[in-house]
Amino acid sequence: MFALVDANSFYCSAEQVFRPEWRNRPIIVLSNNDGMIVAANRQATEAGIPKFKPYFQIKKQCEEKGVIALSSNYELYSDLSSKMMEVIGRFAPEQHIYSIDESFLSFKRSFPAIPCLRSHENQLRKAVWKECRLPVCVGMGTTLTLAKVANHAAIASQKARKQGSLCKTLLCFASNSPHDDKPVNGRATHHFAYPTADVNHITSVVTHIAKELFHPDVRYYKVGVGLLDLLDGRHEQFDLLNPAPNNNQLMTIFDKINYKYGTDTLFLGAQGINTQWGMKREMLTPQYTTKWKDIPKIRC
Repeated sequence: MFALVDANSFYCSAEQVFRPEWRNRPIIVLSNNDGMIVAANRQATEAGIPKFKPYFQIKKQCEEKGVIALSSNYELYSDLSSKMMEVIGRFAPEQHIYSIDESFLSFKRSFPAIPCLRSHENQLRKAVWKECRLPVCVGMGTTLTLAKVANHAAIASQKARKQGSLCKTLLCFASNSPHDDKPVNGRATHHFAYPTADVNHITSVVTHIAKELFHPDVRYYKVGVGLLDLLDGRHEQFDLLNPAPNNNQLMTIFDKINYKYGTDTLFLGAQGINTQWGMKREMLTPQYTTKWKDIPKIRC
């Protein structure tokens, strides 16, 4: 069993670690020379701020909506990432750091030392928050690919519920690099008997499809999930023959808890530089952990 542990909007979350008053505020982080939006947290996205747009084009919109715009603080992100990965690594016998905010864990031969992976995941997330003040989500699967796909499935179903949509068709894809000797581009679709946005149903289907797409000799580069043929949930036609109707009450509670306490507070078990040039960073926050003069002062 593998897990993908992924920090939520890592650049934005890192900026909130030493500024608790910024939590639950819309935040964006800009690229080198304050050019383009490279990170936006959930609140900024909900305010209509798009990623990968030149900042000067939407600067006025950000100011009107009270969005906090910041320069990339790579020194801070790198240091916090190292601390986060160290905490995550304590929870499995094997760890592979995939990127600055993603880490794969292997739980091979971990039973009975870890009797329940679900409670173990919960302890991991709590430990990262307690020691690093960074929110993370965890996706689980029997392979690294399944862990990542399951994570995408739970993000996708949440978006569908938020806009009041039900999905009739699901697309799942997985591919290696187009530069590999033998390019692989697998994709499969599933047509639901009844439209749904239930995270349990969607994740179950995605996990089954991903097992069919997965090949042990392929080094996967890109995986994802797409919800197609969406319907307006307000006009859902109920059917007495549906063996597993949408559990709207459960999904409402699921989304409310995650909205109140942070993304992936409640989740499914199936889901886990230092620059050398003087670039423009006019909205740079202090380098709280890597520069003496920026170390926070505590008055008791």
